[in-house]
Amino acid sequence: MRAAAQAKGWNILVITSDEHNPKILGCAGHPVIKTPAIDRLAGEGTMFTRAYSADPICAPTRQSLMTGNYPQEHGQFTNAHIFNEKIRAWGHHFKEHGYTTACIGKTHTNNEGPGFFGFDYRGLAQRGGARKSWDPEDKKFYDASPDTRFSGMILENPEGEFDGAVAVDSVRWLKENASQKFFLHSSFVKPHWPWDAPRDFYGMYDPARIDFPRQVAGDLDDDWMPRTLYQRASWDKVTEQMHRVYRARYYGSLSWLDSNVGKLLATLDELKLAGRTLVVYTTDHGDMAAEKGMWLKSVMFDASVRIPLLFRMPGVIGAGRKCQELINHVDLFPTIAGLAGAEKGLPANQTGRNFAPAVLGKGRGRDISFSVHGVRSWNQPPQEVMARSERWKFIWYPHAPQQRDQYVLYDMENDPDEITNVAFRDQHKGVVADHQAAVEKFLAGLKKHEYEPKLSQERIENKRNFQRGGEEDGQRPARAKRRARRGF
Repeated sequence: MRAAAQAKGWNILVITSDEHNPKILGCAGHPVIKTPAIDRLAGEGTMFTRAYSADPICAPTRQSLMTGNYPQEHGQFTNAHIFNEKIRAWGHHFKEHGYTTACIGKTHTNNEGPGFFGFDYRGLAQRGGARKSWDPEDKKFYDASPDTRFSGMILENPEGEFDGAVAVDSVRWLKENASQKFFLHSSFVKPHWPWDAPRDFYGMYDPARIDFPRQVAGDLDDDWMPRTLYQRASWDKVTEQMHRVYRARYYGSLSWLDSNVGKLLATLDELKLAGRTLVVYTTDHGDMAAEKGMWLKSVMFDASVRIPLLFRMPGVIGAGRKCQELINHVDLFPTIAGLAGAEKGLPANQTGRNFAPAVLGKGRGRDISFSVHGVRSWNQPPQEVMARSERWKFIWYPHAPQQRDQYVLYDMENDPDEITNVAFRDQHKGVVADHQAAVEKFLAGLKKHEYEPKLSQERIENKRNFQRGGEEDGQRPARAKRRARRGF
């Protein structure tokens, strides 16, 4: 496989979105959403159905993608920390393997320094040029939300909005570098709030007709962290009608994202590059999107911590295949390098593993995939740790006030909606003990960060209002609220 990849000189296009619930995809069997471009990737490549985020919050997990390491190891613990540009990341690696490299869009490093993290070109796609208008009826529901960030506007000139600009710049860059062996990371921000979208996409879904998640009374009672977040965020004040409006606009924002993915795939076709370009699509984390009456991320339910992950490599990766092997964000960098024949020189301190054989259908993935959230230091337990094995999802909340609140175990085969915590049933004591031991071994094996973690001065004010390393409490100062209304 490596020799064939090297002989063909594969290009690499990594496309990422922000806050994409993995269940809301046509190729995942969703009954309503329209995602023809991503569905095309699934039909022409392989889709992982058990891929997990390193940390279900934006900045830490994005740097886990770039480095192949967990937040404790690369040092961007939270959205308020800075990613040190001296850290070796995938831009450096692929450049050293003869690639022309570019990153266009969001990195959330909080430090856009002159080094550009190893990329030859860094497209920042500045926001602020779009003309927008409110849907008056929708605005009533946004204004009634307990979370002031929830909003969405109709874009009159989408190329002036961030994702439109990322698509335009990515297409331009592809055309200008078509003769080079390239590594391009196109990083979009939809369907993250605000759910702005061009008119045709904004109103694509009727709130009254879309699917709506099953609500089970009391299903957060035995899962401490989500229950705490639910109460603090006042999600009980969101009515079903409000949920439906938000969910419909989330869908519209996602379908617009998909259309921009389609523009990149069409450009590869136009340039006759599709047959020698490895395309990867994924996201940073999911969004609860009204499941269990919640929104946003930072919890360990699949809607929040599981991610869509698709690979297309014509003639190398099987078409139309769904892979159930476990894989994590930290594995993407080494796996992409393995598929492209560029394994040599991967960072020595990398925790992620090369699962190219699993992508090719010739090997296994992880036995257990770990996710963390609320990292405060390198050698102390974070607020949340998840260990996902083939059948079980084990969650540990080390800082919960009572021991009974610290442990959650879901039987993902028989309880895929994660309703019942079975951690304290006698027949599962051994399962809990085995997963707890695996978590402790995982945490003990993490490598200390090379550079001392630092907070971004611009984000210290907002960080004071973040909840447990995230941004989920919805109680932000007036200036932050005004920023949220203006846009992401």
